[in-house]
Amino acid sequence: MVKNNITQLAVEEKSKPILQFSVLCDGVAKQGNKPVFIGVFSNFVRTGVIAQFFIVNRWIYGKGTFKQKIAIKDPDLQKTIAEIPDQEFILKEEINSADIVNGFVNVNFEKPGVYWVEISLDNKLLMSYPLPVYEQQK
Repeated sequence: MVKNNITQLAVEEKSKPILQFSVLCDGVAKQGNKPVFIGVFSNFVRTGVIAQFFIVNRWIYGKGTFKQKIAIKDPDLQKTIAEIPDQEFILKEEINSADIVNGFVNVNFEKPGVYWVEISLDNKLLMSYPLPVYEQQK
């Protein structure tokens, strides 16, 4: 009886993964098991609607079932302008990784300023990083 309980605990064991990277890019492809990023960027050079871009996150060195969420907040941190709700992923062993590719379409960056990309894991904010948006020069 004790042996079965120990085995069950081992199966239910969970360890929080590490966010190895979060990449903003114009496109992403796969070459074998590797993601290939096209047009990696750190800002937008104009306000207004951006037709399409991607955020790719890699989770690694964890074990269990998890949920990631991505939100892009306006410069005042009052409004979410784009969001990818909970996405479940499973890491069966700590040596496994999960690459999660998200496409954003027609996101409106209304005004210049520093927007924020927020990455949450299991409903807890894990990381946020700036996404500057500049006024288009005429």
